[in-house]
Amino acid sequence: MTEKLTLKHWIRVMGLLKSSKLEYLKTADGQHPTEVQRFLHRQARLRHHFFQDLELQVRAKYEEKEPFQLAGVQIEQRFVTSLQQHTKSSSLEKCAEIDTEILELIERPENDGIIIQPLLNAIQEAGLYLQKIQEKKEAKTKFWS
Repeated sequence: MTEKLTLKHWIRVMGLLKSSKLEYLKTADGQHPTEVQRFLHRQARLRHHFFQDLELQVRAKYEEKEPFQLAGVQIEQRFVTSLQQHTKSSSLEKCAEIDTEILELIERPENDGIIIQPLLNAIQEAGLYLQKIQEKKEAKTKFWS
């Protein structure tokens, strides 16, 4: 039996998109080359647009449940808690972790009519680029060690 993505899943995805946007902006403020900063800002902007598009689609799909359940998206701010956690992962890794979490929630064939392909493409592109940045960073660190 296949389980369709529920309103709860979409609210979680929207919360993660907000968190992802904020994490990309925070990462862009770090010490990165201009090209990387532009990429990070573009990814933050994309996450913002995806959030808005997804919100419109979810509101249209779940009109009868709208006011109270969609209000939960405003509460879901993973970014605030990520600032309080002291982890060894870099901000680039945090961006990738949030994107992976989004993928785990939405990469299902039964997506309940919600259009997500552009979001999947952007996350995959970002993952490749972030991996490339991380590899360059590690190569540079090895060179100077």
